[in-house]
Amino acid sequence: MNLSFCVRWPQPIASGANNGGHRKAETGKLVRRLPVSCRVANRQSANPMSRTNIIALLIFGAILGYFLSFGPETTQKLRATNKGLRDVEHEVNRLRHALNYRERSMFKLVAAEVIARDSSSWWRTLTINRGKRDAIETDMPVVTDVGLVGKTTTVSDTISVVLLISDENCRVAASVEGSREQGIVSGERVTGGLTPLLDLNFLSKQADLKPGQKVYTSGVGGVFPSGLLIGAVKIFRVRELDGQAQLTPAVELSHLEDVFVVTGRR
Repeated sequence: MNLSFCVRWPQPIASGANNGGHRKAETGKLVRRLPVSCRVANRQSANPMSRTNIIALLIFGAILGYFLSFGPETTQKLRATNKGLRDVEHEVNRLRHALNYRERSMFKLVAAEVIARDSSSWWRTLTINRGKRDAIETDMPVVTDVGLVGKTTTVSDTISVVLLISDENCRVAASVEGSREQGIVSGERVTGGLTPLLDLNFLSKQADLKPGQKVYTSGVGGVFPSGLLIGAVKIFRVRELDGQAQLTPAVELSHLEDVFVVTGRR
């Protein structure tokens, strides 16, 4: 490689006994005097990828420096904006699912919002913003796009109280997917902050249900139409007089925002 563009070659050294020693010393000085740019250029010629790597590092450093230049206040605002966008996306997806369910459902549905829920009766009841003015009556099923929530109990002009399926007093006639078994679903007594489970009672001892089998409303009794998903079998056990299955509710009852009241069939 020609280095004449980097440094001027030193003048010839006078001849003598020490010419060899002087020449080595001058050469060492010359190498030490080579500019860094020449050394980098020499490395680049040996490794063609180094230029790409350097450019990539420069770009990354510029981007990193840009974000690091934000102060704490700006960073906090960006985080708040990002969270707001995620919340909006969640809301849009939730409403889209609800709208799709309403359009394809075989039932007449009235959309409602959960407006109140008492911590002392969290797994028993909730209040929605629909009442008699919206054609809501007592003992109407309440659902989400996932499954059964409960039924209306106390109905006023503008609001209604919903009894949840997780309450012991809510009884639902049910049938088990893939079998001829039928029984009555009711809520288990919840202690502490435990997630509620459901009990499917009055099964035959030979039912031998498997975990994951789905349980639907059977339509017996007239309050709940057939075909609404209640939950899935968690365990099956044989008791003295009958068989019992413990169910996991299909609907996440701890986080309810929007529901539908079933007012009839289409």
